[in-house]
Amino acid sequence: MISVLENENCLVKVDDKGAELKNFIRKTDGYEVIWQGDEAYWERSSPTLFPFIGAVKNNHYFLKAKEYPMTRHGFVRDVEFELIEKRENFLSFVYQSNEKTKEMFPFEFELIINYLLVENTLIMEYVLKNLSDEIMYYNLGGHTAYNFDMNTGNCSVIFEKEESKKSGTFDLETGLRLDQNIDLLDKERVLKMSYDLFKYDTLLLKDLVSEYLLLDQGDKKPKIKITFGDFPYLALWTPKAPFLCVEPWNGVTDDLKHTGHIEEKRGIQKLGGHGKKVLETRIEII
Repeated sequence: MISVLENENCLVKVDDKGAELKNFIRKTDGYEVIWQGDEAYWERSSPTLFPFIGAVKNNHYFLKAKEYPMTRHGFVRDVEFELIEKRENFLSFVYQSNEKTKEMFPFEFELIINYLLVENTLIMEYVLKNLSDEIMYYNLGGHTAYNFDMNTGNCSVIFEKEESKKSGTFDLETGLRLDQNIDLLDKERVLKMSYDLFKYDTLLLKDLVSEYLLLDQGDKKPKIKITFGDFPYLALWTPKAPFLCVEPWNGVTDDLKHTGHIEEKRGIQKLGGHGKKVLETRIEII
């Protein structure tokens, strides 16, 4: 089922499946921010990644010497969330652990995804609760695809502050992270975008000083401001298609040399018994 948010400026649609954002439209001119999905490139729009992010080495992991299967980017992107609150400018969805999820991820959890529309800004909030006494190991992140056609030759990502960063690299066959980096930014705010940047599939940045970036396609289209402040990783990805995924992550895909033990996974997060973690992304049309 599709749920709708609307104000005088914008229209937003969210699918119960995965609580996935499907549309963010500026009403004055009908400009659509979100990629609509196309099987020729990528059929999704904005999945939530949990409890793992990225490729999982050998499609399984170990916890306390027990082996568990796990799919790429976790499983919540493919489950039905329950809509628990709806107001004119607010939607709240929830998904809880169950016997099926425990076969892959043996933790008691509740994941709430909220959407709040304020003028030209959409706030996406992730609220993760550990419902057990045990420490929960997890990753959580976004994977929103924005309409962004690099074939125009006038596309840039503009960071809030100057950045000096290398990008992680990935094995193209397995999707696992390689033990090497490539130079990307050297005291720069502007990253001129081209499909050539994605020869290692994904650009991966860690610990940016910026809390937001702008997607700039020149004067003919609005700029999109994406705020990702509290996420330690930021991934950029496109399969040479007319969209760019901007992905705030609090974890990362498995390393090629990863042992498989979740406690040793690069970027793994820990949530104490009955703890709560709140993360937020903001998308603004400017």
